[in-house]
Amino acid sequence: MTNSRRLLWILLVAVLLALGVSLYYASRFHWNSADDAYMFLRYARHWLQGHGPTYNLDTHVEGYTSFAWMALCTALMGLGVTGPLALKLLAGLSGAAALALTWLLARRLSDDADPAHSKHSWAPPLAVGLLAVHGSYHFWQLTGAMAVIGAAAVSTAAWLLLYSRKREELGPARLIITGAVFGTAVLFRPETALFTALAGLYLVLGPRGRWRRLLLFSLPAALIVGGHLVFRLSYYGEWLPNTFYAKTGFDGRLLSRGLSDLVSFLLVSLPLVVGAACVKWKHRWKRLWPLPVSLLLYWLYLITVGGDWMVFRLQITILPVLAVMASLGWTRVLARINKRALRGIIVAALISIIAVGSLLFAEPRIVFSDRRHYNQHLHNTADYLERHSAADALIALTSSGAIPFLIDRPILDLVGIADHHIAHDGLSLTGLGMPGHERYDNDYALTREPDWFVLNPYPAEVRLGIRPALIHEADLLRRPEFWREYHFVQPEASITISLFHRRDDLAGLALLDPDQWRPWWDFVSPLVERPPELPPPPR
Repeated sequence: MTNSRRLLWILLVAVLLALGVSLYYASRFHWNSADDAYMFLRYARHWLQGHGPTYNLDTHVEGYTSFAWMALCTALMGLGVTGPLALKLLAGLSGAAALALTWLLARRLSDDADPAHSKHSWAPPLAVGLLAVHGSYHFWQLTGAMAVIGAAAVSTAAWLLLYSRKREELGPARLIITGAVFGTAVLFRPETALFTALAGLYLVLGPRGRWRRLLLFSLPAALIVGGHLVFRLSYYGEWLPNTFYAKTGFDGRLLSRGLSDLVSFLLVSLPLVVGAACVKWKHRWKRLWPLPVSLLLYWLYLITVGGDWMVFRLQITILPVLAVMASLGWTRVLARINKRALRGIIVAALISIIAVGSLLFAEPRIVFSDRRHYNQHLHNTADYLERHSAADALIALTSSGAIPFLIDRPILDLVGIADHHIAHDGLSLTGLGMPGHERYDNDYALTREPDWFVLNPYPAEVRLGIRPALIHEADLLRRPEFWREYHFVQPEASITISLFHRRDDLAGLALLDPDQWRPWWDFVSPLVERPPELPPPPR
């Protein structure tokens, strides 16, 4: 077997191994996706129904962060694919594409160091191996099923197109396609605009025809990004998505938390960081500088936004590029070692450190903990509300993905992801709670008079008076006026998260089993300092 064929077999084994581990994680997660992923499906369904990409039919609020992911979900659902399956198909294909593109990018950049032996370089299989064993990659490839894995594939494809063997070989057609792919990456994740800007600067700093190249590159990117901006302004009336206002802020607490999250990722991915540092930058900086600079700027961005509650989700976008740079550095180190056995030991150690570290400290810890059952509880809650709430009942909740998609009722999003008022005018406690869940307005929520409140704690935690982890839920449960207006509902047949029904909704009470609400009519959380006087239960 030739060396080239042996390397291709390694690629195939890596893809199958990654897919196998991802399938195992997905099965342990009950084949559900991350809760936020279902928000895309709610928008997609309303779009297919002719209402446009809306969360609630009566308002236009951009509560998603990836137009491309939502549009692809819409297309697949339009072809008859169920929403949850559409998420898994997109994520699985994107993950496989990310591995293949990582291989190609590593081989392309190996050409610079040794063009005569690039096809036999060990940089491509090492890059794929380092990526394929990373637990965060496994989780988001199938289990999480969010847009970051698509952004990773598209942005890696963009870098591959940009790095022809020589900048002079970027002809007009290649420049236009490259600009279009970079622009498309921005529609998958808006922060990839950093990469587009650096790619444009890279072309400007090159020899001959720099401004012409920049124009050919920038025009398709600007048309794609600008076209989407025109759509956003005309349909949603905002320059930025509603998620930006709901999730962001700027203070020292955010910077500290963002820096802590980044340090955690770097420690888990230490072999990747060390390998990237071992690249012979003195000789390769002029050619490769956009890659390390894009990493540093991206990490600076993540620090300023305060990290992310979904462990290393936002790191997935740049993980293939980091793996490629690490492979270039470690290939250089291994080339200086004469003993084949020692080289094998080092490679095995690198892969083992990433595999074990990410298994213990990254997203896989979710699928091996009780937390993996949470999304199934959301599905149980949605099933209960589907059977026990009116079709026009307004439901206020925190987990704004799976339940709203599964029951399609009017929704009040308590943390403002899909609510304009809370995102813009709600109380902001950035850096004090869970990232993305630090803006709320409970006074406003109560004045909306929802028929139901659905809060994240399990019923047993509410009964015991355990303080919820989310600030707005803790504030709500300690309010006397909340308990005066809402009673606790305890389903008997299924495990749900906590449900609270409006006391004066007699029509809604008629849909409930009395055994599930009457024993709890006078219950008030121990968190309330002065319990209110409650109305008597209706007969």
